[in-house]
Amino acid sequence: MIALAQLMVLIDATAFNMAVPFAQQDLGLPAGDMTLIFNAYLLAFGGLLLLGGHLADLLGAGPH
Repeated sequence: MIALAQLMVLIDATAFNMAVPFAQQDLGLPAGDMTLIFNAYLLAFGGLLLLGGHLADLLGAGPH
């Protein structure tokens, strides 16, 4: 499961990096602003990843 989660993170990061130039062009943003958007994305992704891990730990344990 950990390897599958790491694969999904890698695929997600690759897709995001491929979309950055198109988003920058469509939004008309300079390169400096894309850094802020990337950092906000990473913070949100990391927070949701931690939340998902915690919920999986709580709900996946089952009755003992």
